[in-house]
Amino acid sequence: VGAYGMSKYLNWDDHKIASLFADGAGAVVLKGTREPKAPGILASKLFTLGEFHDYMGIYAGGTNQPITEEVVRAKGHLLNFAKRIPADTNSTHWPRLIHSLLDRSQRSLSDVSLFFLTQINIGTIEETMCTLGLPENLSYNIMDRFAYTGSASIGMAVADAANHHRLRKGDLVILVGSGGGVSMAAVALEWAYDT
Repeated sequence: VGAYGMSKYLNWDDHKIASLFADGAGAVVLKGTREPKAPGILASKLFTLGEFHDYMGIYAGGTNQPITEEVVRAKGHLLNFAKRIPADTNSTHWPRLIHSLLDRSQRSLSDVSLFFLTQINIGTIEETMCTLGLPENLSYNIMDRFAYTGSASIGMAVADAANHHRLRKGDLVILVGSGGGVSMAAVALEWAYDT
């Protein structure tokens, strides 16, 4: 389950940042099976880059810096990009995560039917697919319709792909999520039914 309600934390005077974000929610429901060699999760991996922990955040509103009139006037309770995360962070590490998943699940890039990548930036997704040597249409994208919905974007994209009959039983699907901090997670799964 991913839910994202960032709009209430945006500085609407900062049009460059505020125009990127949208609110959303999405979920993927998994169920168990007793079938041998049944479709399901093949591999997963978590990855963090702790050196970016203070690059972005909402720095006021908790016990460290409680809300006061002064904090609100200074917009300290809103999302702040304190430093610039290197532009190639996702496009460098997403392919590494993907290769790690494929190695662990004993599959190859040519086996993958569809990729669901965090919908943060179409250029980053295109660069990732180029690095992998794969066509861009193997990445399912919804940001052109829904904008950046953070942690909800992958669940929303999977639901949209299912609604548009893009997933078939036996498809190898890769999901890669990332967020501020920087934290990343990825999963390789075999899809269990035709949509």
